[in-house]
Amino acid sequence: MEKTSGLAALSPRKWAELALVWLAALGLSSLLVWAGQHWPERLPIEPVPVAALVLVPPALIALVLVLRWPSPSPVALPTAGTGGDGGESTHGVEEQG
Repeated sequence: MEKTSGLAALSPRKWAELALVWLAALGLSSLLVWAGQHWPERLPIEPVPVAALVLVPPALIALVLVLRWPSPSPVALPTAGTGGDGGESTHGVEEQG
């Protein structure tokens, strides 16, 4: 059986959560566009608030992704005396018989 990855691996519940978040973002964006069209006066462009509005949301999303990202399973390393070659590399060394 082939393991799927990416969006194909999402369960129906995750798809519903993704759709809900996407629709909320679309609704917020529509609300901001509507508010911008009906604002009574032109807003001054100030560099600090504009930079904060541009940089903070992606940084928060990145933080959420990093915190929720599943960490890889730790690989168990062989301990001394459990067989194996004692930690010595045999790569490139020919067996002498």
